[in-house]
Amino acid sequence: MMMRKSPSPHPWLKTLRTTAFVLSLALLTAACSDSDDDNSSPDNGQNGQNGQNGQSVPTSTEVAVVATAADDFTSGAFAVITTEAPFTAEQNLLPTVSDITVASYGEHYYTIERLNRDSIAKVKASAPDEVIWQYSVLDDGEGGSANPHAMIFVDETKAYVLRYGKPVAWIVNPSATSAAEFKIGEIDLSAYSTDRDLPSMTSGIIVDGKLYVLMQRLDASFTPLTAYVAVIDTATDTEINTGTSAEFNGIELPVENPSVIQTDGEGTLYVQGFGHFTPVYSGGVATIDTDTYATELLVDDGDDTNHPYGQFSGMQIVSAERGYLIGYNGFRDNHLLAFNPMTGVIEDGFVADLQGRNVTTLSMDSQQRVWVGVGAFEAESAKLMVLNPADNSQVGESVLLDFNPLRVTFPRVNEEQ
Repeated sequence: MMMRKSPSPHPWLKTLRTTAFVLSLALLTAACSDSDDDNSSPDNGQNGQNGQNGQSVPTSTEVAVVATAADDFTSGAFAVITTEAPFTAEQNLLPTVSDITVASYGEHYYTIERLNRDSIAKVKASAPDEVIWQYSVLDDGEGGSANPHAMIFVDETKAYVLRYGKPVAWIVNPSATSAAEFKIGEIDLSAYSTDRDLPSMTSGIIVDGKLYVLMQRLDASFTPLTAYVAVIDTATDTEINTGTSAEFNGIELPVENPSVIQTDGEGTLYVQGFGHFTPVYSGGVATIDTDTYATELLVDDGDDTNHPYGQFSGMQIVSAERGYLIGYNGFRDNHLLAFNPMTGVIEDGFVADLQGRNVTTLSMDSQQRVWVGVGAFEAESAKLMVLNPADNSQVGESVLLDFNPLRVTFPRVNEEQ
């Protein structure tokens, strides 16, 4: 087990009482303690309720944790932001490399260092400069890089680590107190490997006791082959034969090079695919019926002559009627689009005037507000914008960032009541 701290101390983290960030966080917690929160997703947790017999029980409020990277990709760090306007940020936490991402469950977030770093660290959101543990995602003697891309949680003692650089996913115990206790199992997805000997597992989601694993299946020249979704029974950790493919147990996708899989909460999964890098317009948005595993191409990104939105490099499903897509025309030339996940119809115009900008990531908090990451561009600073999906209006002022946002997740900070 390793303990790691930021090289420079942050006084608000030591005193928890002297800065504007902590004051705003405390006020937000007090304001939220009597509110209802019916979002029970693991990333968001739930607010506490008053205990009986005068006992003190924890209440909680949501914070945003952001993985960020320098514009020149020489370094990275994490930021913690309050989730009610006026937003307040504490930045440059746990400085590291730029190839990072972040996940969360309950009151903890997990920093994921990817290619050639191959480690995951657990951090409490209320003490975000102190690492509880940091473990490798390589077995002893295992060569190459695991390149972990995602961590998907069943509960506090079980999660899945998708290792993009290996054909085997790990089953881990996030509550482990030693490296020896961290890995508790494996899921072999080597059947989907290409001539790179990898299935390129990149993202996943758990719905109704099933883990859906996205596999890009890039060949040795990094050309995307037919993409698949493996379906895993989380009770037995065995793959389910979906009966939809003659070649594999998994679900064949009608889009290539997928990177995002999300649910509308009503039995439909949505998969966003980027297509080929050259570009070849073989991406879009596909749906999966969680009962039948049937797929459908919902949004087509077009062809060589007609591709009005470019390729799609990001997606956020808010509900069965509301979603967002990042249209990609080239490096730092992106735009934000709204669409209807029921019909696949993309609305006219660009959301929040985000056109020809460096739009990097989309995430949704427990209030169903959409957090839009915008990287530095020309004279514009990196920032996060929070949008109300009811009318695409911006909530509060943009949160200016020192580094470009890569991914946002939403753990909770518990307080005694």
